[in-house]
Amino acid sequence: MILPQGEKVWWGPHTWLYWEDIRRVENDVFMEAKEVAYFNLPKASFPLAIRQRETGDRILLKGMTNAKKVSRLFIDEKVSRALRDQLPVIVTSEDEVCAIPGLRYGSNFTKQKITESKYIFVVGTH
Repeated sequence: MILPQGEKVWWGPHTWLYWEDIRRVENDVFMEAKEVAYFNLPKASFPLAIRQRETGDRILLKGMTNAKKVSRLFIDEKVSRALRDQLPVIVTSEDEVCAIPGLRYGSNFTKQKITESKYIFVVGTH
């Protein structure tokens, strides 16, 4: 499912995901924010999409030279089997995993806003 820019998309009954250009983000988004991350991706990576995990998924984490298997990440982070299919997986237009909100974000994401950050990613609950 496409994750449209500037729109809240619900994932399950209590969690929504949102991303936008930093210059256009509306402040009310932060009221129910549970996680905020900043990122920059090349234009070819858009549109972003949201889906469940798939066999063979890999994510490049900050500080790593090779992408890590998402299945191994779940084991290392002690994510229960029941929760693994509930976590959203954010992918680029090339189907590359760039974030697993609620767990880990890829190497293009930071928790602190930096000059290179063009976009903001917000996870909220309601």
